[in-house]
Amino acid sequence: MFEGKSVSYVIGFVCVVISVSLIVFLIRLIVRKLLKNNKKQNYDERQIAARGQAAATGFTTLCIWQVFSMLFESTLGINFIDPALWHLLGLIVGMTAFAMACIWRDAYFTVNNKKLPFFIIIGIGIVANLAIFFTNGGFNAGISDNGLYGSHYVNFFVVIMLVVISINIVIKHFVDLKAAEE
Repeated sequence: MFEGKSVSYVIGFVCVVISVSLIVFLIRLIVRKLLKNNKKQNYDERQIAARGQAAATGFTTLCIWQVFSMLFESTLGINFIDPALWHLLGLIVGMTAFAMACIWRDAYFTVNNKKLPFFIIIGIGIVANLAIFFTNGGFNAGISDNGLYGSHYVNFFVVIMLVVISINIVIKHFVDLKAAEE
């Protein structure tokens, strides 16, 4: 991954990974503190069990992705995506499978959760990732020196994940409304 890169590049990469990890940790810590004070935000027993099943679905999806990747590379020898991006894409697919399983088992939101703040955050995430993607050159700039789709496409794949999750939430909402009418 770092072949032919300068020491400054490697140090910068490590600093970005550490910085992003710290920011995510702090946001998670703040959210947990806020949710601890609000006892109404807890998942019920059925939702906890459903989330466990959804985690198994996400993990199984990730395992299938890795086996597929191994067979694809070893038998066909075709690489069109940078290996780091390919494995990150596997994580994104696994997380999307987890989220979809939670949504369809009514375990994505707690009973008292409001969906509007979620959609606002998702909207901000989509706009931010699209802005980063197109600021960095969009589809034309994503090809690396060796002809592979590079890490530039991470933001684009995150947008796809967020859109798929949002669409599933909206579809599930209308399915629930239709079921309630009947």
